[in-house]
Amino acid sequence: MDRFIDGAVMGTVVLMAVLLAPAAAARGDHGEGFDRVSFQTRVSERVANDRMQVVLAVQDRDAKPAVLAGRINRSMQWALEQARQAGVTARTANYTTMPVHPENHEPYWRGRQELMLQGGDFARLAGLVGRLQARLQVQSMGFSVSPASLHRAQDRLIGEAIDAFKKRAALLRRRLGADSYRLVHLNIRTSGGAPPRPLLRAESARGSGTPPALEPGASTVTVTAEGTVALQSR
Repeated sequence: MDRFIDGAVMGTVVLMAVLLAPAAAARGDHGEGFDRVSFQTRVSERVANDRMQVVLAVQDRDAKPAVLAGRINRSMQWALEQARQAGVTARTANYTTMPVHPENHEPYWRGRQELMLQGGDFARLAGLVGRLQARLQVQSMGFSVSPASLHRAQDRLIGEAIDAFKKRAALLRRRLGADSYRLVHLNIRTSGGAPPRPLLRAESARGSGTPPALEPGASTVTVTAEGTVALQSR
């Protein structure tokens, strides 16, 4: 897994530790014998996407809204049963119906409902999507890092970011001719593992029955250590 270290700031604060020596506090922020230096280190790792999300939709039209609703409901119940049998997590979303008044044609009703699938077994999901296309259409597909994998990567990187911070603090102490340093404060920031970014946007032909081609890729997980050290000379 590739790792990178630089000095950019990203993400949301998840940890703050304030460690201020009593002697330094007694001398004040600019006390004799202390110089404060603020800096940051960042480590990144490419983590394989292990979670997939697919959005499908059933769309139909009819002159009678009750008939339209019945057909949409039957198609969605069929799709949910297919997902249950495949052992895939599914939920419905965004049910809409609206009247349409075209010029020189009879008015009608248009309806649409979405089905969201997600899981980590890509082959099983792809096979289910292929079957569902008999009555639903694929709207989007995306991949992301699962929460468990994200937390494991962040735990690894937090240790690396702190080690990198300590090495840089030691380097600054030596280069600036100080005898020692003391940690004043430290922020740990994380980024990565965002919700799935759509990789596919298409209106798939009904009845195709063909599983989609998959390329999950990887996401970048980053941890930044940002803080201040007090350099002390005798």
